[in-house]
Amino acid sequence: LETLQHPTLALWGALDFPHIQARTELLARRLPQARGLCLPQAAHLPGLDQPEATADRIRDFLAGLAG
Repeated sequence: LETLQHPTLALWGALDFPHIQARTELLARRLPQARGLCLPQAAHLPGLDQPEATADRIRDFLAGLAG
């Protein structure tokens, strides 16, 4: 993972299974260009649990790529 140089957003829900949270956090730490974000009040499908918050985080991430 450390050799991948692509911007990545790793997003997980605070209410997801602990092993899913841990794996996503690890992914965010190991990918050099990754940004990891935890959404409170979201479970396994943050886009369904918190659609507006998820969309906001994705928009912020993409805006940061634009410059």
